[in-house]
Amino acid sequence: MDRRFRFRRAANYLNLATPLGLLISVIGRATRQSGPNGLILAVGYRYRFPIAGAFTVGNVVLTKRDELDERRWRRSG
Repeated sequence: MDRRFRFRRAANYLNLATPLGLLISVIGRATRQSGPNGLILAVGYRYRFPIAGAFTVGNVVLTKRDELDERRWRRSG
């Protein structure tokens, strides 16, 4: 993982954004899995708010979808 992603991950833990995102994912009954570049993917979020298809809190990406297409996360080359 690049230095910038490690820095972002540490900063988001220190300012409590990522722990808040994890709490939201637990309350929203989302399934959590590791994502690229230190992100945490939370799929299956159950609440109607916010209206967006996906949103982030810290390093946690929350979405109402049941799964994400991994091909979009990979970089070519």
